[in-house]
Amino acid sequence: MWRELLQTIPTGCLECWKDYKVGNPLQMKPNEISEFSDTALSILWDDGHQSIYLYEDLRKHCPCASCDHIRKSTQEKSSFKRVIPITIDNPDIKPRNIEPVGQYAIRFYWSDRHSTGIYTFQFLRELCPCEKCSVQK
Repeated sequence: MWRELLQTIPTGCLECWKDYKVGNPLQMKPNEISEFSDTALSILWDDGHQSIYLYEDLRKHCPCASCDHIRKSTQEKSSFKRVIPITIDNPDIKPRNIEPVGQYAIRFYWSDRHSTGIYTFQFLRELCPCEKCSVQK
C-alpha cells in the first residue's frame, strides 16, 4: 500500500524552480522513490543521481527530537558517529508505511512502531551513502 503512496509525492513545478541550481542539496527533489529490495529504498533525484538507503540505516539516523536527544546524550561518552541504539543487526527493520509530508519530506512508519521522524529531501540527500556523496561531505 505504501508503494502507491510514494508515487503521489509531488516533485514540484518546473516554473517554481527557475533559479534551480544543479547539485545544490537544498533544492534537490526526488523524481522517483521506490523499494530497491526488501531491505532498501531507492531515490532517483532530479539531477539524475540515485541513492540507495538500507532501511536499517534510515531508522538509525531518524531525525526526530527523541532520537536526536538520544544521540546527543551519548555524544559525551564516545567520539564515534551518533546513531540510535536500536537492534543494530536487525535486517527486519522496514517501513510498514511511508507517506509524503507536504512537498519537502517523507515520513516512515517503522516496524518497531516508531513514526515521529520527518525525513526531509535535503536530509535524505545529505545522508546518501554512496561513495561519490561520501567524498563530498
